[in-house]
Amino acid sequence: MVDQPGPDTLPPEALSQTLGDIAQRSQRLAAEFLARQASGPGPGMANPVNTGGAFMEMTTRPMADPAKRVTAQMALWMDYLGLWENTARRMMGDIAPLATPGKDARRLKNAAWGKMGSSISSNSPTF
Repeated sequence: MVDQPGPDTLPPEALSQTLGDIAQRSQRLAAEFLARQASGPGPGMANPVNTGGAFMEMTTRPMADPAKRVTAQMALWMDYLGLWENTARRMMGDIAPLATPGKDARRLKNAAWGKMGSSISSNSPTF
């Protein structure tokens, strides 16, 4: 049985023409990009020869001390659990502040900061 083109498929001639156009544009874009990269120093792709050592160090250093890595991972999970716990408490109506600014925190002295907690809780959906 021969596959018949459906209403949403292009005829083979149009498809090959479209793919040819895409290939030509891609080749032109790649050539322009490489010409810009070769034009001189500046921001752009780093030399892969120089980044190999840094990549190896990045992958081997964390594995040199597995206990430190496990400790950091556990601390991350504990912080996630604390975040979810505080979110659940706020959803249940407990809106006690998690932290209070120090006496020398000038950036939070504006009265709008004190109102923000009450406006958030009053706009929260009740379950």
